[in-house]
Amino acid sequence: MGVNSRPAQQASKRKKRLLFVQDLYLARTLGTALAAVGIAASLYQLDSPLWPYLLLTITGFGWPHLAYFRASRDDMPVVREFENLRIDAAICGFWLPLTGFMGVPGVLMIATLGMQNAIVGGVRLLSQGAVGLLLGVALASALVGIHFHLLADLETRLACLPFLLIYPTVLGIRVGAGRYRDARDRARASQQIAESRLANLLATSPTVLYEMEFDSRTWRCTEVTANIQRLLGYTPQEAQELNWWDSHVHPDDRRSAKAAVSRLTAGTKIVRRYRMVHKSGGYRWLRDELELQFRSDASVARIQGAWIDVTESEQAQADIHRLTHYDALTGLANRHFLQVGLVGILAQARQTEDLGGLLLIDIDAFKMINDSYGFSMGDQVLVKIGHRLRDGLRASDMLARTGGNSFAVVLPRLGAKQEKAIARARAIAAKLNAAISQPIPLGNFSVCVTASIGIAFFPDRDSTAEDVLREADIALYAAKETAKDRIWESIDSNIAVFEPTMQDRLTASTRIQNEILGALAEGRFELYLQRQVNSNGGIAGAEALIRLRTTDGRLLLPNDFIPIAEESGLIVRVGQWLRSEACRLIARVDAVQLPRLSLNVSVIEFRQPRFVEHILDDCAQADADPSRLTLEITESVLVDHFDDTVIKFNELTARGIRISIDDFGTRYSILAYLQTLPISEIKIDKLFIRDMVADVRSARLTQSIITLAKNMEIEVVAEGVETQEQIDFLRLHGCEIMQGFLFGEPKPAANYICWGAEFLETQNFITK
Repeated sequence: MGVNSRPAQQASKRKKRLLFVQDLYLARTLGTALAAVGIAASLYQLDSPLWPYLLLTITGFGWPHLAYFRASRDDMPVVREFENLRIDAAICGFWLPLTGFMGVPGVLMIATLGMQNAIVGGVRLLSQGAVGLLLGVALASALVGIHFHLLADLETRLACLPFLLIYPTVLGIRVGAGRYRDARDRARASQQIAESRLANLLATSPTVLYEMEFDSRTWRCTEVTANIQRLLGYTPQEAQELNWWDSHVHPDDRRSAKAAVSRLTAGTKIVRRYRMVHKSGGYRWLRDELELQFRSDASVARIQGAWIDVTESEQAQADIHRLTHYDALTGLANRHFLQVGLVGILAQARQTEDLGGLLLIDIDAFKMINDSYGFSMGDQVLVKIGHRLRDGLRASDMLARTGGNSFAVVLPRLGAKQEKAIARARAIAAKLNAAISQPIPLGNFSVCVTASIGIAFFPDRDSTAEDVLREADIALYAAKETAKDRIWESIDSNIAVFEPTMQDRLTASTRIQNEILGALAEGRFELYLQRQVNSNGGIAGAEALIRLRTTDGRLLLPNDFIPIAEESGLIVRVGQWLRSEACRLIARVDAVQLPRLSLNVSVIEFRQPRFVEHILDDCAQADADPSRLTLEITESVLVDHFDDTVIKFNELTARGIRISIDDFGTRYSILAYLQTLPISEIKIDKLFIRDMVADVRSARLTQSIITLAKNMEIEVVAEGVETQEQIDFLRLHGCEIMQGFLFGEPKPAANYICWGAEFLETQNFITK
């Protein structure tokens, strides 16, 4: 039912109710007047014709029944007072006048009628009216017989007959009207219940039904359900104001929302989504399902539709999109979004023939920040770096966070010439690097970080987004490798541009890594030994060396695969193999042939938490004497994690294992550590041995190292001895043990065992 038609209907009902009340008072007044006439006639025995009484009685008796019928037809409430009024009017207006003419018979009829009304009223309540009608007719007929029997006068009988016939007729009207009213009341009640349920459903439903008409060049709501107040906070009356819909649609959605209406045709329905402003502020996403209604002349009459709140669904979709395409910490694009965007940028670059660049940026040693200050501080550093990168880029550039401490920048339209594109990309990379290297404030202190940057260019023939990412990653790897052992000379010293040779080196490195894994699984590592002799030419021991036999039969030296094993972490498994083989060799060869066996230990191995335990387990399992084992460790072990180094050195030497410092004097100044740590031996690097005969400084340095070690009761091993002059110099200055190709190249361990100590003694290595 329309909102505008309700006041008129309510006014009509009020008017009908007023007329009905007027009928009630008129009937009561008329009944009272007739009662007065009847009483007067009874008291004074007025001699007058009977027909005036007949007319007055019909009027007084019929008027209330007529009002009763009208009330039933117009669905007006019939109060209990009106039911009593009908009986009062009938008694006073009909039977009292007859009492004056008929005496005792009239009184009898009054009593009979009262009983009849009581019976008929009770039966009607139980029988839906039909039985009441039949019973009323039967009782009226009985009364006619009784009255005719009591009244001998024919004139009186004939006068009473119309009155006796009127009552069954009126009773039938009353019963029929009552049945009609009861049926209609039940239908109305059912309809009201259904409408009430529907109203409750609409009130609690998130779906708002509406109807719009075109008014003054805009669409205006003419009908809208009340639950719009729960949806958007507006009352239906507010929503029906002119321009309400147009002014409350989000400005970004208004044009598309209007354009959707223009696509509507007869019999079609469209679904659109847009935002509408809530009365309390903010916007709600609505799903609008609408269709056109046409007039008979095919002109547009109205729009009917439904609004459904889909804000939570849209928010969920937005959250999913954000999590899928953007980094949760920095708000930048993530790797997935970078790959998708790079595909489109590559396609555009092929059309314009402009070169573009991809920069991969990795923050150096970022783990130290997390370990030193905590992950929350590390997150703040990443957020600030993201802001600095964003500020240093053009609007057309794309920035993404691709990993924990890695970022990526896509630089489209760098120019058609490669030299110009490389220069511009390097300049941007240096600018970004300078921004990153600025101190980053974190509360009461600041941190400084550096970054390595790899650059790849596109498009290159049929390169894909994955190809460009791979090439930039290879360039980044090269930049980090180059910067490991280098102090910055300029801001772009850790920036590398991809070159095909980088791919070749990486491919070779990957191939060697696969060979290491295969050798560990298939037993293709081999143990070699190189002799160590004393100053008298006797055997002092040997150094255990490892070789890798490739799948095609080639033999790789340690320098070919050890750096790759250290970088990949495989050095721990390789070192375990070497230690196990060395311990088994010590157990098989007696101390005369092999007084001691030295083997190299990488820093990565030494830093393992259970390194000492593993060494002792290897000796115990092979039943090897730990005192015949010497561990050669580089000087870098003495600098990093010094406390841990002291603990492990003490545990090893307590079990008889000797500690040797390899490549002594080449990297760090460790003179203070020689006094603190239980070091048994130092090895002079072969670079000093090679130059000491011709170079005075090398000779003096070698002599100083030997003298220092002797004073501290530490043995000295000189490696790389290849000439008699070197032997003479070392022997002159008191070096006890020498090692080098002059005494023999490294040989398989099996050959060394076969030769034995006698073979060494027959060789005149040392000039007496």
